[in-house]
Amino acid sequence: MKPCASVPVSVGVHELAFLAGGPGRVVDTTIVGPRVREVLCVARDGRLTAPARTGEGPIEDTILALVPAGSGADLTEVRLAAAVDPAILAVRDRLVAAGLMRRAPRPFGRRAAMVTPAGERCLGRRAGNGAGSTGRRRARPT
Repeated sequence: MKPCASVPVSVGVHELAFLAGGPGRVVDTTIVGPRVREVLCVARDGRLTAPARTGEGPIEDTILALVPAGSGADLTEVRLAAAVDPAILAVRDRLVAAGLMRRAPRPFGRRAAMVTPAGERCLGRRAGNGAGSTGRRRARPT
């Protein structure tokens, strides 16, 4: 994790993924690690199987726990279930506490949290484009 310019919090892969695409992007990003280590297998049809049951951290553990031994699980189902898991919601909560996101009035709506201008700048700087545009709805300045 590296600190983002003018933001008093370290921003890691999970935080960047949440800023860029919400909880589903965190799941997609997290799947890469276990996939590379062959702890999680992804079929062409989106079916996940997990030969191992433990990951490298709470988010990986959450995803692996959602994949039943033997039968596996559909990626879409795993993304939906993981999106409301406390481990992934903790990423959102850290971003809100750091001022990089703001909670929306409807916590389970399409936009349960919005990227603030500080979050846009952080994401833009980390993406290397300097523009900070993610295409996501921005929170109004306070």
